[in-house]
Amino acid sequence: MEYTFGGKYKLEQEIANGGCGSVFLGVHTIAGKSVAIKLEAAPPSSPNLLSPLKQESKIYKTLMGGPGVPWIMWSGRSGDYNVMVIDLLGPSLEDLFKMCNRHFTLKTVLMLADQLLERIAFIHSKDFVHRDVKPANFVMGTGPAAHLANVIDFGLAKKFRDSKTGAHIPYREEDCHGVGTSLFASINTHLGVESSRRDDLESLAYMFIYFLRGTLPWRKLRAETVDETWDIIRDAKLASADLLTVGLPKEFDVFYRYTRGLEFDDLPDYDGLRRLFRGLAKRTGCLGQSSSSFSSSTPKSVPREGGLEDLARRVSSACNAATGGFVAEEDDEELDEETERYEEDDTIASVPVSEAEPVAGDEHLLEEEYDHVFDWTVPPRQSSEPPTNHHHRPNHHWEEEREGKRRRVCGACKRKADRERGIPRKAEWR
Repeated sequence: MEYTFGGKYKLEQEIANGGCGSVFLGVHTIAGKSVAIKLEAAPPSSPNLLSPLKQESKIYKTLMGGPGVPWIMWSGRSGDYNVMVIDLLGPSLEDLFKMCNRHFTLKTVLMLADQLLERIAFIHSKDFVHRDVKPANFVMGTGPAAHLANVIDFGLAKKFRDSKTGAHIPYREEDCHGVGTSLFASINTHLGVESSRRDDLESLAYMFIYFLRGTLPWRKLRAETVDETWDIIRDAKLASADLLTVGLPKEFDVFYRYTRGLEFDDLPDYDGLRRLFRGLAKRTGCLGQSSSSFSSSTPKSVPREGGLEDLARRVSSACNAATGGFVAEEDDEELDEETERYEEDDTIASVPVSEAEPVAGDEHLLEEEYDHVFDWTVPPRQSSEPPTNHHHRPNHHWEEEREGKRRRVCGACKRKADRERGIPRKAEWR
């Protein structure tokens, strides 16, 4: 049986399922364009109730047209479902992170940081806080826009300023933790403090550390209940705060401590933060590289998981002392406040950056396809480790010279051939 929404969007196969609804692949029956269709069961007794999906569609309509925000084609109620038809985009940063063996190079993180800070700044400029900043909620574009990061899933987003007076929402504390994903939630969210702009940025800081280290110290903590899980992860974050950025470029420590030092209603210095990371990119030579060049799989200044054993032991010890060694999973929650759009001027809480590079309008560090965004590098595998299942990635090829002729071959196939010929595997294979 075929289902069509809005008269022209046909439902095909399910591609994702979560607590807030299901996402299906769809197609525009006239233009033939693929779309994403999000469905949510509508309560029959209250058809006019502002559901999470209806609220999310309202926020999309307010934000769409801005940088990195998908377009809504159609939204409304159809039968027993609330429906939202939206752009079909590419893989999420979490998906690509796993494809890269759970490690992004410094260059990749810096290129992403420039875009993600711009995305968060735009959302905040429209008076919303996202409240669930994590790698799974940033997806890459498709086609000519494949290099652009898009922010999705506004199901937990909320206004942080009053639409009529322009006043910031009041400071408030609850007895329980806030909403979001515990792995990346800010410490104040764990403490039950009302979310504001600083919390989105702190979550972004955890993302950058996660990308560079391959993990976070509290990633595998788990308790018997959701509330206990949030509590032990909170304790782990507090216990390991001084160790999170040890061994990373100092700019990541500046960023993390800046986000932790912001007051509840402070306006962050987004451009200053972008200059901070642009300065690091220039200092390390990332800005000087062409779009087809790639950095090493493990920058010397960035320790990966398994390196810096003393640091790893100290972080683990701090977390264990704070949590008692539980293991955890993330939890998402829903939001029910109505959202609107409004504006306000604020005083910027300046970031301590000196002699940093200027931000030139909408210019990005990223260009063209995924290969210009992600360094498809794989760290060396110990001989005792089982082989991984490699699959072909976009433009995932190795160019080699044989008998005076150059040819392009699949990187995975080349590594297999090298193993058969007894050639040692290199840490940097691209």
